[in-house]
Amino acid sequence: MAALVWLNGCHSLPAPAAQTQSTKTPPALRTEYHWPATREPSTPSVTPSPIVTYTTFPSPTPTIQPTPVPTIIRYGPDQFPSQVNPLTGEFVEEPRLLERRPMAIKVSNFPRSVRPQWGLSLADHVYEYYLEDGLTRFVAVFYGKDAARVGPIRSARIFDAHIIQMYQAIFAFGYADDRVMDFFLESDFKNRLVIQRPDNCPPMCRIGPKNAYNTLFTNTAELSAYVSQRGTNNDRPDLHGLRFEGYSLLMQTAGKKAEVIAVRFSNTSYHLWTYDPASRQYFRDQEAESAPFGEETYMPLFDQLTAEQISADNLIVLLVPTGYFYKSKSTEMYDIRLIGEGTAYAFRLGRVFEAKWVRPSPEALLSICYTNGAPLPLTPGNTWFEVLGASSTHQVVNNTTWQFFFSIP
Repeated sequence: MAALVWLNGCHSLPAPAAQTQSTKTPPALRTEYHWPATREPSTPSVTPSPIVTYTTFPSPTPTIQPTPVPTIIRYGPDQFPSQVNPLTGEFVEEPRLLERRPMAIKVSNFPRSVRPQWGLSLADHVYEYYLEDGLTRFVAVFYGKDAARVGPIRSARIFDAHIIQMYQAIFAFGYADDRVMDFFLESDFKNRLVIQRPDNCPPMCRIGPKNAYNTLFTNTAELSAYVSQRGTNNDRPDLHGLRFEGYSLLMQTAGKKAEVIAVRFSNTSYHLWTYDPASRQYFRDQEAESAPFGEETYMPLFDQLTAEQISADNLIVLLVPTGYFYKSKSTEMYDIRLIGEGTAYAFRLGRVFEAKWVRPSPEALLSICYTNGAPLPLTPGNTWFEVLGASSTHQVVNNTTWQFFFSIP
């Protein structure tokens, strides 16, 4: 059984018909608070409905109405209808957007003055991982939606090669260390790299004061068009690997409760996600200042493009073996080896599942599986991945709060 999982990822299930999407309204936003805290969501203007379809059977008499029979929607991990985004399990408003490559874009999270960032709420997937000096950075993957502005864009790290390969993505970034850049320029994805040049605005433009550093942004529609115009293959890739399942009672009650997820990378970088039952999403709050454990202060993290608080339908914590790509007295560059398989924790609908991540080859999209190798269903929508070292630890407080502490050997 283990060999089969290694070769093919999670086992596949048949994919039925289309879904009905629900309307989501985020909870009321607070200005500042100290962890732990309990979110008090506002009453949404539209109450979300279960993601179901209904099949109506003929009535025996005109006076008797049939009872709708719910059908749970499942897509993936191997087959998706052409209009369904394989990264979110959702029907897209513009199917033409799926006829291109995803775009992976490096987005800064430090210094704190770069917040709120632009465009993160429109990404299908976002990865957060450790850089150095207690700091983290994002890689946002855009596919089913475009964003008019994404950034501020910062430099690449060697970990980004995993994202480029498994999404077969275009990669937009603001330079890199010479050792990383040499690796990228010798790779088979070198033609999919987009870096700021004097002649490529748009799509990579400086917006803001000339003497400021975090001023590089892109527009995803312009970015996709740019790589096509310069002759880079921009055809739709095969992105199978994830399984999605519509809302059901089983989805709501399986697993253990997980209403708050706190992730602590360092005294400088820490954040938490709080589950809101009304929208069925986790909402992100970011550290307001550096603080030791137990003295954290948080602020909601917004998207400056949409004015929405950052939220996730699925939150996946990945424990990944980590070593050094390069180390000297003045420089540390980490090699986060997201290949093979490892431990994962999957959060959705206020529940958590001990799981594993599987990526058998560089070209394979990451799969999330139960520990027995079966595909673990995610809820249709966006996913945030928290990439922690394999030696990271966690504790559960009051049966509902999960605290993760980043660690590498």
